[in-house]
Amino acid sequence: MNKEEIGTNAGLVWQTLHANGAMSFDDLIETTGLDTESAYSALGWLAREDKLDFQEQNGVVSLYVYQEKYY
Repeated sequence: MNKEEIGTNAGLVWQTLHANGAMSFDDLIETTGLDTESAYSALGWLAREDKLDFQEQNGVVSLYVYQEKYY
């Protein structure tokens, strides 16, 4: 795996979360078809760019696209 592949996977993850809203990690890898390592790498890329946020509810962590709101 290289940076280009991780970046491509990050784009796929971002598009998936943007289109579908919050998802669990299991739902995300099922929807994208990425393997676990590729999905974690993509999530790390997006988290580092501050484009991803996490929320835990009832023991399940949901991932979603971070969007700043300006008023």
